[in-house]
Amino acid sequence: MVAQGAIRRFAHWGLLHGPVWGMAAAVVGGIPLAQLLDVPLTYPELVVVGAVAGLVSGPVLAVLVGLTCLAAEQVPLVSCPRSEERLRAGTVPLERYAGAGVRMALGTESLAAVPDMDPLAEAASWVALARAQGIALWPGPGGPVELEEEAIRLLTCDGAAALGWSAHSGVLAPGRRADLVGIDVATTAASAYGDLVTRGVGRQVLTVLAGVRRSWRSSGDAPWPPLEDPEQREAVDGAAR
Repeated sequence: MVAQGAIRRFAHWGLLHGPVWGMAAAVVGGIPLAQLLDVPLTYPELVVVGAVAGLVSGPVLAVLVGLTCLAAEQVPLVSCPRSEERLRAGTVPLERYAGAGVRMALGTESLAAVPDMDPLAEAASWVALARAQGIALWPGPGGPVELEEEAIRLLTCDGAAALGWSAHSGVLAPGRRADLVGIDVATTAASAYGDLVTRGVGRQVLTVLAGVRRSWRSSGDAPWPPLEDPEQREAVDGAAR
């Protein structure tokens, strides 16, 4: 589904009926990727969500041309691996996207499609999927990257770029918004990416948005305080003032 908002237009790949565009015109059948590229949308505003096999079905040459075009136009392709597997949407052909140099990002689905909305669970699923497809390293701009490091990049800086937020979010740097989470995992500088992906699921303890601490708990084993917790509410309201 394509929804035009203030920042981006999103093309969500339907599982049964093909893409349904915001101008209420449905396109069914044919070569999905070719259909997508024929839609008169401005490439810098387009994000494709649902990186499943059906997107690259059709004649090999046509698909190759389409992927090359997506890569050349820097159109982000967002994968939600757990929901795509659970909904039987087809296997995400990571090797084809990697070979074509398509920009990717990771996202998650609603609780109707996944058991939780933990982005690190999507990262772990993406790494497992890549390994199952025989991918040991991911091609990065500076050379091959370990899969766990790439998965964290897909969630953070690449995810922000896909949303059009790279000017202010995605990395911790001077002049950027202080958007961050804290994960309760024992780690080292050398093993941080691997530890986050393999042991960080369900261990978030802190959420900070634009420098404001929004929620926190004492450890990854402690329950989250209720939303009406007076200490957290007072801290959030005070920061907002």
